[in-house]
Amino acid sequence: MPKGDYIATLKIDIFNALKHKVSFEIDLQSGEKQLTRRVVTVGPGKVKLEKHLNFAIMSENSLVELRLQPKEKFRGYIVFYGAEFIKSKKIRVCFSMNILLNRLHVVMKKSSSNFFRAFNKVRNFYRFWRSRDFFRKARKAARQHQWKIASEFYEEGLQIYPLFYSGLVQLAHIYKEDGQFDKARICYEKAIIQKPDDADLCLQIGHFYKLYGDWEKARQFYRQALSLCGTVAVDALKELEIVDHN
Repeated sequence: MPKGDYIATLKIDIFNALKHKVSFEIDLQSGEKQLTRRVVTVGPGKVKLEKHLNFAIMSENSLVELRLQPKEKFRGYIVFYGAEFIKSKKIRVCFSMNILLNRLHVVMKKSSSNFFRAFNKVRNFYRFWRSRDFFRKARKAARQHQWKIASEFYEEGLQIYPLFYSGLVQLAHIYKEDGQFDKARICYEKAIIQKPDDADLCLQIGHFYKLYGDWEKARQFYRQALSLCGTVAVDALKELEIVDHN
């Protein structure tokens, strides 16, 4: 296998004919080097297992050996359906979390104020890490114009990580496209509080209020976008001319 970070997914059926629990060791090895180890315990009867093992290969063209063995005398049978190996970035995320936790430990020794700032950074990072799958699924649904599904995934993600500015803006856009104007307005108001100097957001809110029929609000945000300039100045000026005629 080429070097890199991997997740191995193992699918195994174990039938334990004994009347007590039995522990098994799952080992992944490359030569004499142990890549990862997992201990699983199964009770009497048949158990279906699907285990995910994280490991890293540091050299090219390495052979990986999988071993499954009971830690004590075992009576029964094992059915191994196979293993799937995919490259993953999740291990790098764990390494980043460890780095942050180590920094947090150092900061704790300095002062309580620094500790709380570092703690918030770690907490926000962890929340974003937990919510990223919801945002990924939301973007996929939005590309297919499945507004209801996309909004549900964005809502789930924002419940976990409400500070994700881009997700909040995208949810506002989706509500607008789906005709849920009250919900869109609330999301836009939250987003503009986070970044009042975002010219593109001001332009989009101007579009929203023009569609909503509130010409005064539309004029206000178009002017704000124009004052912030950036790449949206031409569009803001064009839209401002339109609403000034109404």
